[in-house]
Amino acid sequence: MKKYPTIIVSYGTMRKLKMICKRSAPTIQKALKGNVTTIEHLQIREQAKALGGVEVPEPTEEKEVQNADNN
Repeated sequence: MKKYPTIIVSYGTMRKLKMICKRSAPTIQKALKGNVTTIEHLQIREQAKALGGVEVPEPTEEKEVQNADNN
């Protein structure tokens, strides 16, 4: 199972995805959160992008550099 970036869509787009893909809200939410386990999830993600969804990159963990003076 590969982890994909999260896709953000509006609530109205979520309802359109439910009608177009004929899937339940939890299935669509799982696909949009990046937990892709089936081809259906990939198809849902592509449809969401076509309807105006935006991929959000995962935040990177940046380690804060601390000076010896700041202890």
